[in-house]
Amino acid sequence: MTYAAALQALADPTRRAIVEKLRHGPKSVGQLAQGFCISRPAVSQHLRVLCGAGLLDVVPVGARRVYRLLHRAAERFGLSARGFHRILRVARTIADLGGSADIRAPHMAEALSYRLTAGPA
Repeated sequence: MTYAAALQALADPTRRAIVEKLRHGPKSVGQLAQGFCISRPAVSQHLRVLCGAGLLDVVPVGARRVYRLLHRAAERFGLSARGFHRILRVARTIADLGGSADIRAPHMAEALSYRLTAGPA
């Protein structure tokens, strides 16, 4: 699990939307799938990638699996939820300045590099 894996996982717009939904608290696959034009299995696939990148924790609740954001990522990268959100906002600005409609891995990497060199705010 490296920065590169996290950045690659966050390069996909659907995964970024999932992360945005999880900012408001833990959710099941069914809850996360609402509002997307993709199937639940497709959402599950995106969740596997995010988990593999170390950005999500999975908590079994009865027969369901509930996903939550940033527990492991906060420890690994030393980020709070607020810090992570700031990185996404900076990456969005970098993408806009570059004329890109989507945030891509290089935008996230540049935003993260600013955060790492500046230290916590």
